[in-house]
Amino acid sequence: MGIGWAKRISAADEIRHAKAQGFDAVEPALSALMEIDEAGVAAFREKLEEAELSCEVFESILPADVRVTERGFNIYSWTEYLRQALARASMLGCKTLVWGDGNARILPIEGETSILKEHFNQFLFMFCDVAEQHGITVCLEPLGPRRTNFLNSLSEVAGTIDSIGKPNLAIALSSADVVEIGIQDEEFIQYGERIIHAQVEKPRGLADAGFDHLPFFASLKIIAYHGTIALSGSADGESLKRCKELWEEAAISSRD
Repeated sequence: MGIGWAKRISAADEIRHAKAQGFDAVEPALSALMEIDEAGVAAFREKLEEAELSCEVFESILPADVRVTERGFNIYSWTEYLRQALARASMLGCKTLVWGDGNARILPIEGETSILKEHFNQFLFMFCDVAEQHGITVCLEPLGPRRTNFLNSLSEVAGTIDSIGKPNLAIALSSADVVEIGIQDEEFIQYGERIIHAQVEKPRGLADAGFDHLPFFASLKIIAYHGTIALSGSADGESLKRCKELWEEAAISSRD
C-alpha cells in the first residue's frame, strides 16, 4: 500500500485548492464540522465528490477553548457532542481521528493531578467507544512541552493506550513534536505498529528554510509506514512536491 498525501484544511472552500495542488485527500477539523448546519455538511460532501478527494482523517476533535483536564469538565455532555460530530464525520468518510490538541490536556502546575488524569482517561475511553460504533480509530499524539505538560513521550502515550484498553486507539506523530521531544529511531521501532498517521509541520520558532523533513521520513521508513502523511494548511503544490521527493530520498537511503 502506498502513501497518501493530505492537506489540513479549515473550510470547504479549500477543497478545490487542495485538488489543484495535487493532494490525494484533505484533513479537516472535527470541531469546524460542528460549526456548520446540515446544509453545510451536505455542501462539504458535494465539494469532496466534485474534487474526487478522500476525507478519511479528521483532527481537532474539540473546540480550541475546551480543556479535558480542567476541574468541572463535563465528560457526558462533551461525549454527546462527539456523538453528533462523529455521525457527521462518518458520512464524509472518516476512518481516523487525530487528537493532538495540546490545550485540551494541560495539567495545572500546582495541586494533585491524578484525579484529572483519570478524568482524561475516562473521557478518552468513552470517546473511543463512540468512535468504535462508526468504525473509527482514535489517534493520541505525543506532544512537545511547548504545547502541553501531559503525555509528552511515546512511552507515556503507549502506557495510556494500554491502560484504557480500547482496540481502536492508536498513535499519530507530528514531525515538529518528534524534533521537540527528541524521539529516537529505537522508539519508532518499539512503537511502530501503533503509529498509523503522520503530520508534517516545522517545529515552533524555527524558520521554514531551517528545517529538513528527511530525518522524519527516514524514521517512518524504518517502521514501513504506509498511511497518510498530512501537510499543513499553508502547504502548496511546491511543498507537496518537495515532500514527495524527500520521501523517495528516504526510501533510497533505507535500501542502502
